[in-house]
Amino acid sequence: MIAQLRKQVEQLQDRAEDTEGRARRNNICIFGMPEGTKGTQPTQFIETWLQLQVAPDVLSAIFTVDRAHQVPTRKPVTGAPPRLSLPKILNFRDMLIRAACEHAPLTVDGARMSISLDYSVAGQRLTVWRRRCSAGPCIGKYWLLFCFYH
Repeated sequence: MIAQLRKQVEQLQDRAEDTEGRARRNNICIFGMPEGTKGTQPTQFIETWLQLQVAPDVLSAIFTVDRAHQVPTRKPVTGAPPRLSLPKILNFRDMLIRAACEHAPLTVDGARMSISLDYSVAGQRLTVWRRRCSAGPCIGKYWLLFCFYH
């Protein structure tokens, strides 16, 4: 009975993780965008910024940002790092990430920013684990504690 319940819990966790990953599939993360830069229409601001500065030669007229929001935390105090922006890109996500790497460093009002894919927690751990395995046997003493308990 207990083994059956454990198996069912594992299946439900896998299903929830898969659903979360599918929900994040078209999202990107924008790190470092200053607070208040986006104004009252963040979706339109991010769409035009990406088209003009990040990938003007790659993105076409059918590129759209479905929605954009910030991580739901308190507004940071003055001098603290800005919150993470999460726009949902309907198409050209991979081309956009490639172009962002080629046009680095990205800036808005003098603030340096970066763009990456939006992974679930399990996906982030897997990515970090793969990088760690390819980097060598030891990166740091407490690395695994951070990776699995963060």
